[in-house]
Amino acid sequence: METNIRNKINKLSIREKQVFAAFCVAKYCSWYGIQHKYIQEYLLHLIDIVATNNLPKWEGKGGCLKISGRGDFLPEELNLLYGNNRMIEFDELTQYTTEVGIINLCGEIDNEPYEFLIKVISILEKNKIPDLKIMLSNFKSKLDNSKDWGDVVSENELATIKSKLLEIYSQEQRL
Repeated sequence: METNIRNKINKLSIREKQVFAAFCVAKYCSWYGIQHKYIQEYLLHLIDIVATNNLPKWEGKGGCLKISGRGDFLPEELNLLYGNNRMIEFDELTQYTTEVGIINLCGEIDNEPYEFLIKVISILEKNKIPDLKIMLSNFKSKLDNSKDWGDVVSENELATIKSKLLEIYSQEQRL
């Protein structure tokens, strides 16, 4: 990964890192034609982090999802639809993605959200999934917010982010 991309990602707030990780999962799914209501629920939950003032409540809701990224087994129907091998990698991707947003909830803010986001990105790079730079261009922050949760956004801004996420998620799969 290019140094300037790493630097830009590192400067994102934890909330922004979580949204970018969700964009990466959405891109992975669109690349492989993986579409399911449980995945969409998971992705939409992840980006809700930018609009909540109650992070523990947000974290608790995530643990109740069919796909939580917390080591629980994926719903069997996903394995049946998309194959066990693909879902093993997808499960790993969701675990790294979830950790981006929850690893620092109960302690000091450190560099772990960034480290988990790099693991997310490495899965996309391993699969030669393009457009990380394009997705990163959605984040305009020039400040270094890496040690901060970041600002809560308005409902209108959240709706825009959800629209971008769903656009990525519903793109046609690779040829």
